[in-house]
Amino acid sequence: LKTDLDEVNIVSFLGTKDPGALINLRGEQIDEVITTNFSLNAYLSSILISRYRGISMSFVFISSSGALAGDSGVTLYSATKHALNGLSRGIALEYGKYGVNANVLALGVVEIGLSKNVPEKRINEMISRTANRKKVDVANIASSINFLLRNKDVNGFTMACDAGYF
Repeated sequence: LKTDLDEVNIVSFLGTKDPGALINLRGEQIDEVITTNFSLNAYLSSILISRYRGISMSFVFISSSGALAGDSGVTLYSATKHALNGLSRGIALEYGKYGVNANVLALGVVEIGLSKNVPEKRINEMISRTANRKKVDVANIASSINFLLRNKDVNGFTMACDAGYF
C-alpha cells in the first residue's frame, strides 16, 4: 500500500445502551451490545493496523466510568466497555514497537451521547457518586483525547475523565 499519510489518529465513540437486566436479554440483544461496544472496535483496529503498517497510529477508544467502577443495571454494557481496556493493552504490547498507540478514555456523565437517554433521576444518582458532583465538561473530554493522541509515551492506558466517579 502506498500512501502519503505520516500519521493516523482514530477516536472511536462506538457504543450502544444496555438493553436491560442481563437475565432478561435475548441472544440477539447480547450480540448487538457486544458487536457495537467491542467487536467493531476490534475489527476497525485490525483493518487499520494491517492497512497502514509502518505509519504512526493512535487509537482512543471511548469507554465509561461504569466499566471501571462497576454499576448496577448495566452489566453487559460495563463488561463490553471494560473489554476495551484489554484491547488497548493488547494493541499496545503487540504493535507499540511499530508506532501504534492505543488508549481508553473512560467518561462519566456527559450532556451528549447515550447519557441523553438516561432518566434524570438516574443521572442525578450517578452525579452524586462523583467527587466533583457535576457532569463532565465536553471541552475537558476534547483535551483528554488530544493528550492521549499526542503523548506517544502513554500507551495501553485507561484514563478517566469522569469528575471523579466512584
